[in-house]
Amino acid sequence: MEVWLKKIQPPKYLRYFFFIIYRWYSPYSSEKPTAHYTAAIFLSIPHSLVYISICILFGVQRISKLYFLFFYLFIFVIHYYMFLYKDKWKGFLQEFKHLDRKQRGKGTYLVFLYLIFFLFIAIYPAVIRSNENSDSYKLETSRSNGLDSYGIAKCLSIQKESSSNFVFFEFYIGTRKVLGATPIEDIDESLINKYFKVKYSSKKINESKLLLNHPVTDTVAIKKAGFSLN
Repeated sequence: MEVWLKKIQPPKYLRYFFFIIYRWYSPYSSEKPTAHYTAAIFLSIPHSLVYISICILFGVQRISKLYFLFFYLFIFVIHYYMFLYKDKWKGFLQEFKHLDRKQRGKGTYLVFLYLIFFLFIAIYPAVIRSNENSDSYKLETSRSNGLDSYGIAKCLSIQKESSSNFVFFEFYIGTRKVLGATPIEDIDESLINKYFKVKYSSKKINESKLLLNHPVTDTVAIKKAGFSLN
């Protein structure tokens, strides 16, 4: 096992980035003995942003800070064995020691471009999802799938059905009360008895969806939607 761990090495571009970051903190290795740890931690930060992108792509509404911390620690452990285990980093410093100051300056720009790239990976899915929730997007999708009407619904309960969680709600179309259910990722009882926008089909009223990312707090609008706040 130890022999196998010694053979693990990051790709050359990461070894190069490690060298560049190390030199930021320690122009001479004797000035800051913890520079190799700092470089490994710095590189693990952009890689951990992949967790945010994965969560957004899979429709997770609330990104858990605790899970993000676990993911980051997992990434850092990988970096530890790639860069720090058995002082591998010393060999990487020797590999790129021939680079002069101008070449290291170019490397600094490449490191920041690398960081920006992973920030983009983390943020871009959120931008796409935000556009999907825009009014214009709702109008286009509603025309294509028949969900072309909106109202206000009250969250009644959240229950687990088989292997999925569902939020149950009610809303009014005229004087008619309609019940509906929408699958959700996690059970959040704080949503119960609160009001949200609901999307439904004027042709198939039972095809409705509670829009949990659009809460409604306007009491006048809630009363007009058929609810009594007494």
